[in-house]
Amino acid sequence: MIGERLLAARGVIARFLVTGGAMSALDLGLYSCGALLLHWHPILAHIVGTLITICVSFLLNRAFVFRSQGSGVGAFVPFVVVTLVTALVIQTLIITGVVHACGALFPDAPEGAVEVGAKVIAVGCAAVCNFVSYRVIFARFGSAGA
Repeated sequence: MIGERLLAARGVIARFLVTGGAMSALDLGLYSCGALLLHWHPILAHIVGTLITICVSFLLNRAFVFRSQGSGVGAFVPFVVVTLVTALVIQTLIITGVVHACGALFPDAPEGAVEVGAKVIAVGCAAVCNFVSYRVIFARFGSAGA
Protein backbone atom coordinates (compact mmCIF):
# COMPACT_ATOMS: atom_id res chain seq x y z
CA MET A 1 0.00 0.00 0.00
CA ILE A 2 2.73 2.47 1.00
CA GLY A 3 4.87 1.33 -1.93
CA GLU A 4 2.03 1.93 -4.39
CA ARG A 5 1.41 5.43 -3.00
CA LEU A 6 5.11 6.26 -3.15
CA LEU A 7 5.33 5.03 -6.73
CA ALA A 8 2.24 7.05 -7.67
CA ALA A 9 3.66 10.18 -6.01
CA ARG A 10 6.93 9.77 -7.92
CA GLY A 11 4.92 9.55 -11.14
CA VAL A 12 3.12 12.81 -10.39
CA ILE A 13 6.40 14.53 -9.55
CA ALA A 14 8.05 13.21 -12.73
CA ARG A 15 5.11 14.41 -14.86
CA PHE A 16 5.25 17.80 -13.11
CA LEU A 17 8.97 18.19 -13.85
CA VAL A 18 8.56 17.16 -17.49
CA THR A 19 5.65 19.56 -17.91
CA GLY A 20 7.59 22.37 -16.24
CA GLY A 21 10.55 21.83 -18.54
CA ALA A 22 8.29 21.77 -21.58
CA MET A 23 6.56 24.96 -20.45
CA SER A 24 9.90 26.72 -20.00
CA ALA A 25 10.86 25.71 -23.54
CA LEU A 26 7.46 26.82 -24.87
CA ASP A 27 7.73 30.19 -23.13
CA LEU A 28 11.22 30.78 -24.52
CA GLY A 29 10.15 29.65 -27.98
CA LEU A 30 7.08 31.89 -28.06
CA TYR A 31 9.07 34.84 -26.77
CA SER A 32 11.78 34.25 -29.38
CA CYS A 33 9.27 33.92 -32.21
CA GLY A 34 7.49 37.10 -31.20
CA ALA A 35 10.59 39.19 -30.59
CA LEU A 36 12.85 37.85 -33.36
CA LEU A 37 10.60 36.58 -36.15
CA LEU A 38 7.57 38.84 -35.79
CA HIS A 39 9.65 41.82 -34.63
CA TRP A 40 7.37 42.55 -31.69
CA HIS A 41 8.58 44.68 -28.82
CA PRO A 42 10.27 42.31 -26.33
CA ILE A 43 7.75 43.13 -23.58
CA LEU A 44 4.82 42.34 -25.89
CA ALA A 45 6.49 39.08 -26.90
CA HIS A 46 7.04 38.27 -23.20
CA ILE A 47 3.43 38.99 -22.22
CA VAL A 48 1.91 37.04 -25.13
CA GLY A 49 4.27 34.10 -24.60
CA THR A 50 3.61 34.03 -20.87
CA LEU A 51 -0.18 34.15 -21.26
CA ILE A 52 -0.18 31.32 -23.80
CA THR A 53 2.23 29.30 -21.67
CA ILE A 54 0.07 29.71 -18.55
CA CYS A 55 -2.98 28.43 -20.47
CA VAL A 56 -1.11 25.43 -21.87
CA SER A 57 0.43 24.76 -18.46
CA PHE A 58 -3.02 24.74 -16.88
CA LEU A 59 -4.32 22.21 -19.40
CA LEU A 60 -1.30 19.92 -19.03
CA ASN A 61 -1.20 20.12 -15.24
CA ARG A 62 -4.92 19.43 -14.98
CA ALA A 63 -5.08 16.54 -17.44
CA PHE A 64 -1.57 15.05 -17.53
CA VAL A 65 0.18 15.83 -14.24
CA PHE A 66 -2.64 15.59 -11.71
CA ARG A 67 -5.15 13.74 -13.91
CA SER A 68 -8.02 15.80 -12.64
CA GLN A 69 -11.46 14.64 -13.75
CA GLY A 70 -13.11 18.03 -13.20
CA SER A 71 -13.97 20.44 -15.97
CA GLY A 72 -11.24 22.81 -14.88
CA VAL A 73 -13.40 25.91 -15.05
CA GLY A 74 -13.28 26.56 -11.29
CA ALA A 75 -9.59 25.72 -11.07
CA PHE A 76 -8.38 28.14 -13.75
CA VAL A 77 -8.43 31.38 -11.73
CA PRO A 78 -6.73 29.88 -8.64
CA PHE A 79 -4.14 28.25 -10.92
CA VAL A 80 -3.35 31.57 -12.63
CA VAL A 81 -3.20 33.42 -9.30
CA VAL A 82 -0.80 30.85 -7.80
CA THR A 83 1.35 30.88 -10.92
CA LEU A 84 1.60 34.67 -11.00
CA VAL A 85 2.22 34.98 -7.25
CA THR A 86 5.04 32.44 -7.30
CA ALA A 87 6.56 33.95 -10.45
CA LEU A 88 6.28 37.61 -9.51
CA VAL A 89 6.19 37.78 -5.71
CA ILE A 90 7.89 34.70 -4.27
CA GLN A 91 10.68 34.55 -6.85
CA THR A 92 11.29 38.30 -6.54
CA LEU A 93 11.61 38.05 -2.77
CA ILE A 94 13.92 35.05 -2.96
CA ILE A 95 16.13 36.61 -5.64
CA THR A 96 16.38 39.83 -3.61
CA GLY A 97 17.25 37.96 -0.42
CA VAL A 98 19.79 35.65 -2.02
CA VAL A 99 21.52 38.46 -3.94
CA HIS A 100 21.82 40.60 -0.81
CA ALA A 101 22.95 37.72 1.41
CA CYS A 102 25.49 36.42 -1.09
CA GLY A 103 26.74 39.92 -1.78
CA ALA A 104 27.55 40.26 1.91
CA LEU A 105 28.87 36.73 2.38
CA PHE A 106 30.75 36.36 -0.91
CA PRO A 107 31.83 39.83 -2.07
CA ASP A 108 34.39 38.36 -4.49
CA ALA A 109 31.97 36.01 -6.26
CA PRO A 110 32.31 36.02 -10.07
CA GLU A 111 30.13 38.59 -11.77
CA GLY A 112 26.71 37.17 -12.61
CA ALA A 113 27.15 33.98 -10.58
CA VAL A 114 25.15 35.28 -7.64
CA GLU A 115 22.34 36.59 -9.83
CA VAL A 116 22.05 33.38 -11.83
CA GLY A 117 22.30 31.27 -8.69
CA ALA A 118 19.60 33.37 -7.06
CA LYS A 119 17.28 32.78 -10.00
CA VAL A 120 17.93 29.03 -9.93
CA ILE A 121 17.11 28.91 -6.21
CA ALA A 122 14.00 31.03 -6.77
CA VAL A 123 12.76 28.82 -9.61
CA GLY A 124 13.28 25.71 -7.49
CA CYS A 125 11.37 27.19 -4.56
CA ALA A 126 8.59 28.38 -6.87
CA ALA A 127 8.33 24.91 -8.40
CA VAL A 128 7.79 23.38 -4.96
CA CYS A 129 5.16 26.03 -4.11
CA ASN A 130 3.44 25.48 -7.46
CA PHE A 131 3.43 21.70 -7.10
CA VAL A 132 1.84 21.79 -3.64
CA SER A 133 -0.65 24.49 -4.64
CA TYR A 134 -1.64 22.86 -7.94
CA ARG A 135 -2.19 19.54 -6.18
CA VAL A 136 -4.60 21.23 -3.77
CA ILE A 137 -6.34 23.16 -6.56
CA PHE A 138 -6.90 20.13 -8.76
CA ALA A 139 -7.96 17.98 -5.79
CA ARG A 140 -10.55 20.60 -4.87
CA PHE A 141 -11.92 21.17 -8.39
CA GLY A 142 -11.76 17.61 -9.63
CA SER A 143 -10.39 14.37 -8.29
CA ALA A 144 -6.60 14.55 -8.49
CA GLY A 145 -5.27 11.14 -9.33
CA ALA A 146 -1.76 9.86 -9.46
